[in-house]
Amino acid sequence: MRHCEPWKRCQEPFFALSLSYHNSSHAQGNGVRNRFSLILVAFFAYALSVTLEQRLQALAPGLTPRAVLEKLATIQMLDVCLPTTDDRWLIMPRYTQPEPDQALMLHQLNLSLPSQPSPRIKAQEDPAQTVQPTLKM
Repeated sequence: MRHCEPWKRCQEPFFALSLSYHNSSHAQGNGVRNRFSLILVAFFAYALSVTLEQRLQALAPGLTPRAVLEKLATIQMLDVCLPTTDDRWLIMPRYTQPEPDQALMLHQLNLSLPSQPSPRIKAQEDPAQTVQPTLKM
């Protein structure tokens, strides 16, 4: 059964991606372009998975790519949007700081997070085009 392992590893990113894709709103169009883009992104996911696996063999032999991705998945990038007094928005893109075990993993893999991006100012949009979030109780 050892000969089936590379095929299973190749399928894993594709199936994980296709499940999330089919559950998204982007799956409405079912043209060839959507299928091609799905396959292309799945190929990139596989290539990155193999690259990460090679890096792990050299720097952290006990870890698997899946374990690393699951551990680092909680580091998020978000936009903090604050209104200004002149009806504009101050937008500060920020990522969450890694937990101590995530920081150790990043250090062990010789990786670092980029510096926090600079804030930017955005003009007020047309209120008719702005979608206001609603709370459902």
